[in-house]
Amino acid sequence: MGYCSVIRWVYGALAVSASASVAHAAPHIVMEQHTIIRIRTYSEPDVPTKPPIWKQHKGPKCIRLDALGGAAITQPDSVDLVLKGGQHLRANLEKGCPAQEFFYSGFYLTRSNDGQICARRDMFRARMGGDCTIVKFHALVLVK
Repeated sequence: MGYCSVIRWVYGALAVSASASVAHAAPHIVMEQHTIIRIRTYSEPDVPTKPPIWKQHKGPKCIRLDALGGAAITQPDSVDLVLKGGQHLRANLEKGCPAQEFFYSGFYLTRSNDGQICARRDMFRARMGGDCTIVKFHALVLVK
């Protein structure tokens, strides 16, 4: 007999002996056991989505720091930037800078006097320490 079966048998025996000793003075006690198991679900699209394919074009030498909307690490040697207007740029980093490992926990930019981030002048500083110089910006255009 399993543990749960023993518990049910004990509760059943108590209910029977309690009802026999009271002799119809009290209603039967009914014990029920409910087990709830929580299963986490994740919504998955019906059709697997492919990552976007970007074509690189000549980019600006500098961008305004206040135009930055977000960043993502998609290549081992670069950081993709999304500007507030929806434009996408890729900041290529100096040779030997492992962007995927280096910037995994986030990074900082130091505000310059002119309020811009420029290639060959500015750098990304990793939260865990270290920095990488931005070599060049490329404009990214989505290939359809």
